[in-house]
Amino acid sequence: MDKNKKAGKHIVQKNIIPKKSRHIRWSSHESPDNFDMEYGLVRYFFVIVDDSESDRRRTLSKILSQLSEVDSRLIKIDKFEGKIEESKWGCLFAIYDSIVSHTVLNLGKLGRPVRKDDNLYQRKVLNVEDYVSNLYNVDNFKRIS
Repeated sequence: MDKNKKAGKHIVQKNIIPKKSRHIRWSSHESPDNFDMEYGLVRYFFVIVDDSESDRRRTLSKILSQLSEVDSRLIKIDKFEGKIEESKWGCLFAIYDSIVSHTVLNLGKLGRPVRKDDNLYQRKVLNVEDYVSNLYNVDNFKRIS
């Protein structure tokens, strides 16, 4: 049995997740906004795909709760929502900074496939919103609060 399917885990690393299906795509990198702090900031990128806007937002809230259990200081960098072209699926894309390491995240317990995507990061030429928009065929991301 695949070790990722044992114990109810939903982490997918190398396998492909259909883009028009419920899932979470994420990555973390050193934040470019690191200040002179004892601990450096980690920039998190989360893409949550679901056919329900309220489920997308609830899932993001659960992810942020996992981070804030360790340290409540989360800095929202940006958040966008859009509809995946020719489908019932929507996409919530959120960027946050935190001093909390990604090792505290247990995204597998959220009950949906999860994929860490190392291509999900800030770019100098093609911005990360364009990467997500191209990946999911989202033609009009709307910034949300």
